[in-house]
Amino acid sequence: DDFSDLFRKCWRKLPLTARRSICAFWRDPKEREPLVELSDLWIDSKDAFAQVTNWGRELRFSASAFKVLPYCAGSFIVVHELAHVYQKALGGVPGGESSLENEDDANRIAKEWGFDDMVIGIISILLKTMPLEQACERLEQMRLQAMQEIGRVEDV
Repeated sequence: DDFSDLFRKCWRKLPLTARRSICAFWRDPKEREPLVELSDLWIDSKDAFAQVTNWGRELRFSASAFKVLPYCAGSFIVVHELAHVYQKALGGVPGGESSLENEDDANRIAKEWGFDDMVIGIISILLKTMPLEQACERLEQMRLQAMQEIGRVEDV
């Protein structure tokens, strides 16, 4: 399935030290096994692309969102959520005192791991004025237009 392939590819691109830290964290016999869920059945799935709960042991991803998100946006979301798990694996209060600081820290980690947040950033801006499916279609139109413009420049 497309999502499991995306998740595996993202996982393999993480630095080995980060993967080892997350695996060691998830192997704690006193805690429950990790859960990765792709569905629209979790409480915040209408308002969020993904979330990590149960102190880094449960990762939930919106099935309807991942059906339409471009690959690079989906990749960043997956890695952002894995960065939250990594925060937890390192212990302490991850990323700061507030939810916003925590999110910014997860974004910083994902970027340090080599993932680009530009496309998901554009989608987030478009979502202020249109639904997700429309935003993804608009983004594809913008991409095609940019490719046409590049082609015109190369022709000169």
